[in-house]
Amino acid sequence: MSKEDYTDYRMITPDGQPAAGVHHQAGDFASLPSVWIPTILVSDLQESLKACRKLGGKVLMDPKTYEQNSGAVIEYPIGAICGLCQM
Repeated sequence: MSKEDYTDYRMITPDGQPAAGVHHQAGDFASLPSVWIPTILVSDLQESLKACRKLGGKVLMDPKTYEQNSGAVIEYPIGAICGLCQM
């Protein structure tokens, strides 16, 4: 996936569905820590973010829309980080 001045990588299944990706610490991801960020599929991104905040977590990256899905990055109260994606 070509960006402004760098390239991110996406792995897809044989039928073209996104399965994984590697993003540089640039663009939308510039403010995130330089760590592996596993991503969890959720049925309702907004409700998941509300639950995160209610339980003491933080939203590190507000929701962004990419093609057919939207995603955000959260931090658990103990410091673990993960992505949330609604497809």
